[in-house]
Amino acid sequence: MTFRAQIAALGIAVLACSPMAQAQQTLVGTYKGSVPYVYAGAVEVNLHAILTITSAENGKISGTVNQGGECRGVYKVDGTYEGNKILLTQSTGPVKDCGGLKIELTAKGNVLEGTAGKTKIKLTKSKSAK
Repeated sequence: MTFRAQIAALGIAVLACSPMAQAQQTLVGTYKGSVPYVYAGAVEVNLHAILTITSAENGKISGTVNQGGECRGVYKVDGTYEGNKILLTQSTGPVKDCGGLKIELTAKGNVLEGTAGKTKIKLTKSKSAK
């Protein structure tokens, strides 16, 4: 192997081990949790929330959110990530006037924590099937 080829191979190895490359690989997956919801102004219930990240490349992220409550259904989400910070916007979906929700998350290992609108949310990555 020539010196030039060795330098190129080293550069590729360093890039593959970079935080950005690792984030791309580790963010993709399904995260599950529940969201507190006050129904009829009095009864608090926990609604399911499932975030599936299908793509995380070059600072762009996309997937779907499956949620319960008045806006129940599956919604497409798109956004950005930098380091451990994720910013998503929910698109319009099956329920009129339920799109546009801003989701801000921080990745901490297999947990995503932050807010969906003004509501605190915590999601845990599901174990992958083998």
